Amino acid sequence: NLAGHDHLVRALEIDPDFALAHAYLALAEIILADYGAASQSVLDRAVNRLKRALALAPEEARCCRIMALAQLYRREYDAAESHLVRALDLNPYDADTLAQMGFLTAMRGRPVEAVGWLERAIALNPFRPAWYDSDLAFPLYDLGRYDKTLEALAKVPDHGPFEEARRAATYALMGNKARAAHHIGNVMTSYSGDDLFAHLRLSAEYEHEKDIEHFLDGVRAAFDAYRVASHSPSSTSARSSDE
Repeated sequence: NLAGHDHLVRALEIDPDFALAHAYLALAEIILADYGAASQSVLDRAVNRLKRALALAPEEARCCRIMALAQLYRREYDAAESHLVRALDLNPYDADTLAQMGFLTAMRGRPVEAVGWLERAIALNPFRPAWYDSDLAFPLYDLGRYDKTLEALAKVPDHGPFEEARRAATYALMGNKARAAHHIGNVMTSYSGDDLFAHLRLSAEYEHEKDIEHFLDGVRAAFDAYRVASHSPSSTSARSSDE
């Protein structure tokens, strides 16, 4: 994304009215700032750039789709869904848009619908990027289909802290404390306990508190298993309850 950012900046120096370059530059800046954890100023700047992209190319479905993502990260759920609907009106067979509608509906608390959108996207795109599977894991987790959640996450090559926390939460709610402790241990090399939960809450794009809590409940259970496994003095009460 950093290399893409620089190329897009150069493209706009050559052609300031290149709508797709504006749209993808906005997306690159959001990703570099950590998606939903991006600052308000980054998100506001991205939305302003996307407004220009849409003014330049109102018929371009990809500009609508990327605007929807920026609005989701700003927690503007109705506006995000409206732009994804518009993107599908313009190009109903775009697999990326179908997948991102699946992610949005998962974040809005509609996991059954979300699985349907994502399965359609996967069927349309035999060369899909790994983020399709990452997005599919969200509604599967929300539905309590933990075996399928892990199958989806196994197809995601990025084992960064957020993905490791998702694996840990899934194993914890399945009752596999050893695997939960292992995966949350990988996360703890980068975060303290308090910092981890603050970051996960900031990064989670769920619309409803109950869905955020379902995710964090799994992470908490994994964290308790990790403390027990590492024989931390602070885990005495957790060990007693487990025994």
